Amino acid sequence: IRPGAKVPADGVILSGRTTLDTKALTGESAPAEVGPGSHILAGSINHLGAIILEARRVAEHTVAGQVAKLTTSALQQKSSIERKADTLARWFLPITLGLALITFLVAWWLEARGAASRAELPPSSWQLARRAAPPALAVLVVACPCALILATPAAIIAALGRLAGTGILIRRGEALERLAAVRAFCLDKTGTLTEGKFHLARLTPLADYDEIQLLALSAGVESGSEHPLARAVTAAAALRGIMPAVIDQVQASPGGGVTGQMAQQTVRLGSARFMLESGIDIGPAISFLESAENAGETPVLVAVDQAVCGILGLLDTPRPQAAAAIAELRGLGIERFLMLTGDRPEVAKRLAREVGLSEDEVRAGLLPAEKAALVAQLEEGPNGLPTAMLGDGINDAPALARASAGLAVSHGAYGIDLAAEAGDVVLLGAPLEHLGLLVRLARKTSEVITQNILWFALGANLVGIVLTAWLWPLIAPTAWRDQSPLAAAIYHQLASVLVLVNSMRLLWFEKPAPSLVTRFREATNKLNRLAEGLAPGELLHHASHHLGKIAVTSVAVALAFWIWTGMHLIKAQEQGRVLRFGRLLPAAMDPGFHWRWPWPVERIAKVNPGRSASVTVGFRPEPQGGGQPSQARTARTWNSAHANEGIIRLQEESLVITGDGYLVEMLATVRYRIQTEDPFRSRFELGEPDRLVRVAAETILRELAAQGAFADLLTSKRGELETRARDLLATRLGVDAGGVPGLEVEGISLHDLHPPPEVGTSYHDVTRAMEGRQQRQNQAHASTLRKRAEQVSRDEDLLAKSFVESFNRLESARANGAAFLFRLVTRAGSPGLVDFRLFWDSVGAAMAGREKLLVDSPNVPMRSALWFIPPDIARPIFQPQRGRGDASSPRDEESPSRQP
Repeated sequence: IRPGAKVPADGVILSGRTTLDTKALTGESAPAEVGPGSHILAGSINHLGAIILEARRVAEHTVAGQVAKLTTSALQQKSSIERKADTLARWFLPITLGLALITFLVAWWLEARGAASRAELPPSSWQLARRAAPPALAVLVVACPCALILATPAAIIAALGRLAGTGILIRRGEALERLAAVRAFCLDKTGTLTEGKFHLARLTPLADYDEIQLLALSAGVESGSEHPLARAVTAAAALRGIMPAVIDQVQASPGGGVTGQMAQQTVRLGSARFMLESGIDIGPAISFLESAENAGETPVLVAVDQAVCGILGLLDTPRPQAAAAIAELRGLGIERFLMLTGDRPEVAKRLAREVGLSEDEVRAGLLPAEKAALVAQLEEGPNGLPTAMLGDGINDAPALARASAGLAVSHGAYGIDLAAEAGDVVLLGAPLEHLGLLVRLARKTSEVITQNILWFALGANLVGIVLTAWLWPLIAPTAWRDQSPLAAAIYHQLASVLVLVNSMRLLWFEKPAPSLVTRFREATNKLNRLAEGLAPGELLHHASHHLGKIAVTSVAVALAFWIWTGMHLIKAQEQGRVLRFGRLLPAAMDPGFHWRWPWPVERIAKVNPGRSASVTVGFRPEPQGGGQPSQARTARTWNSAHANEGIIRLQEESLVITGDGYLVEMLATVRYRIQTEDPFRSRFELGEPDRLVRVAAETILRELAAQGAFADLLTSKRGELETRARDLLATRLGVDAGGVPGLEVEGISLHDLHPPPEVGTSYHDVTRAMEGRQQRQNQAHASTLRKRAEQVSRDEDLLAKSFVESFNRLESARANGAAFLFRLVTRAGSPGLVDFRLFWDSVGAAMAGREKLLVDSPNVPMRSALWFIPPDIARPIFQPQRGRGDASSPRDEESPSRQP
């Protein structure tokens, strides 16, 4: 088995070491390391190394096959809810037919009454039935019990999908319903609450036996058993290198012990009660039994014939998840717990204390029948509780079968063991890790099934009948009133989809979202496995095993493809004719599907006379552009830039010479279609219609351009050119030389008509020069007018200012003269007063705008006089000098004008 491949069978590794991904089977997230002698399961993914496997179980006998078998069995068995749904479905049909009949009769009566109220002629019975039929049909369509039928299976399938990868298998679909109602749990001890991995803690020989003989006898009796105690004994013998004794006719007594024959002697191994029931005196071993029990060990007696020859003490440890699982179940409302074990009370009570159970919840020393009786006692009576039994051994099978829900823990190396067959649910891997999830999921599944039946199956259908059958004629537009069956069909599908969507919620029930690293790692592993599977060597290897199938498939595909070439579709607007070995047959083909001889015997020629075709002249559309350029992009003038047009220009077609000797480039499109009188004759005799139309159009455009002037073609004669070219082309292509109709020309469009691009730049330069000259002339004229207006304005302003100045001076002179004459007259009468006034007017005028220093010292005997002294001379004289020791304030220094 190569790296990345899937293990095909259950078996034992002979050579090689690797790691296996067993998550899909056991729920173990970490890859398991395996080597020679390891048991591996089919369906596991090989990660690293190549291994050689010895197959032990194949096909449906593998774990994967048993899982598929149990899953199929779970889906085939119906729960009570599903059986109730089936019962409702059986009543659903007559109720639906009754509602449809009532709806039909009411609609008939309303239609007849409505016609009478509208004063119309009485409609016939057929007309009334046709009008009343759509609402009745809507009832039948919307009330189809699809949603009711899907309600339970969809939820169960989703729940099974959620449990995939957790190591939990549902053997019976009804187990989820029963588990949802559980209120009590009975738990087996060994292998269920404990790991079942016992180790030998005490080896005490009696009589004349030593430890080696005692262990050899014990290993020989237990060598064929899968019980945890038996595996511990055989493992201890192998560890010490002791060969098991050869013992035949081994018989197991469930809940008691094992008996075998060694030569003429009978060897027994089991509990003290088993020995007593077999008539063996255990007196010599009582003290050792008490010692083992006080140490919490599980004592196992070994007897040969009727004498005890030794005692074994075995210890077991509880599962790491046991205490947490029991606490979780208590939190979910489980009212009663019981530990049922065939082991001694002391050992059972010690384990109960470790996993969170009280001594009152322990029942020890039980036989299989007694376990089943205790389960029945819990469930029966007025205060009975629905009970789940969790066990692993064959001694738990009766209790598993008796309980409302049997949860079997499987320890089989190759799959489901016999005890698991009695359970409703099989727990692989760590059985207690997902026990709380199982109970919560069962309750949620029951809730979802109830929702599907009540809300979406019955409730939604009832609402649909009201909406689509009864209210539709009132709320729908007039044109849609007869479409109520269509509305009912759409509504019915929505109801079924709602059932599926509601059930799919269980797929994500309490499912943790994987981290980004985990997702990346899983995606990488998938890619690696895909790459390994698609490797050329692997493909050739697989192909070598299926050469016959590949050859047959290839021939079948080739034959089917060859036959498919004979299928032809003639559309409604087309006409078809058959070409048999290249010869045109006279019979025409009607529109529709036709199956003729495949290629190369026959071919079909198709024409569409009514379809218009177009041909470009002077250019071709670019491949990525596809089709004819848009009108907005192709409406050009001779001075256009023509950048990024999406076309390929062909100057050998587009360049023409005008009548006055100028070169002009013409780009045109011609639209035509084949004549309908005899389209096939036109098709085959014309050969290539596009080439014919292009050549004829190019010829006509050159002839018409040679008859016109350059300026006229660019301006006023462009529309006339299109019209004349269309008429001439229609005349030449309309009939051939024999008068047979040919092609019908619909029109010609000139997209471009201008000088060639090679001289376009020169035309642009000339145009720009002419425009620049005109612009400069306009700017010079505007500047002249502006400067003339500015000079006139300045002259007028100067004249106005001169007039104002002369007026002001004249008036001032007049005013001064009048004032002088007045003073002169006044001085004659009062000369002193006038002189005093004139003196102080002169002083005021003289002091205006000067710095002034006023000195007022009445103690100085002197005449008062007015001195005009320059400030730079007067300031040093009147402002005293200060020495360094002057204590005047800075404020005084900053304001010298304030000194006395």
